[in-house]
Amino acid sequence: MFFKNDGFTLIEILLSIVLIAIISAAVFPVFSNVFGSLFSAGDKTKETYFAQQEIIRSMENIGASSSYVTTNSNITINLKDPDNNETTITSEAVQFSAETYFKRFGEDIPIEINYYKYSTP
Repeated sequence: MFFKNDGFTLIEILLSIVLIAIISAAVFPVFSNVFGSLFSAGDKTKETYFAQQEIIRSMENIGASSSYVTTNSNITINLKDPDNNETTITSEAVQFSAETYFKRFGEDIPIEINYYKYSTP
């Protein structure tokens, strides 16, 4: 009389479950570190974006009469085309310098800002 072995024994099933558990325990920290790094990078990107927006908002509100203006100069550029036609471009350059702070993980981080504005009259 011959018996047909179509299935797995209980010991084979338990061994496969134990092996899967051991492999999962070894691989899980790697995946959790990767996902943690991804979320951390996303948070840093958001913080940087919000800091840039705050800097731009601060610089737009300074105004030309502010004590933050460190340079105010006129720029003249003379251009000559191949036919000797001369074009002059005059512009005003204003440089603002300021120090501001933004919060990152509850800590104030100082940032020195240099903002240049060029306008053509």
